[in-house]
Amino acid sequence: MDFVIALRGYERTEVEEVLARADAAIASDSETMRAAARAELSTVEFTVCLRGYDTREVGRAVAARLLRLGGTPPPPAEPPFLIALRGYDITQVDAFLARAHEALASGSETARATARQALRTASFRQRIRGYARAEVDRAVAALAGDLDR
Repeated sequence: MDFVIALRGYERTEVEEVLARADAAIASDSETMRAAARAELSTVEFTVCLRGYDTREVGRAVAARLLRLGGTPPPPAEPPFLIALRGYDITQVDAFLARAHEALASGSETARATARQALRTASFRQRIRGYARAEVDRAVAALAGDLDR
């Protein structure tokens, strides 16, 4: 797994095991396995430890896998990115990522290809009190990788 290590993050082994089971279900043709993975991802509560995986990144990974399994990700409880003094326009980023997630969930190869191209050429306005640029850039790269699969 390629998550940032953060103070008060999720226990690494636990996250890796849950996401490995979800990835196996995504690769499987078994609807039983996919349903079990959807149920697990919908209800999982990871243990918080002193130095673990960044909670926001893990939340995005869980949501992306739920979409790929045909489930509905839970709404984020907090803003998806840190708010920075000079960051990307929040409304623009939210709308852009929502369209990309819809393409990921659609299963349409055309929609996925269009979203993948848009992610690769994404350019966001900068605003005072916007999303932290480095976090958004990492999320855009990760989402483009998900659309490649």
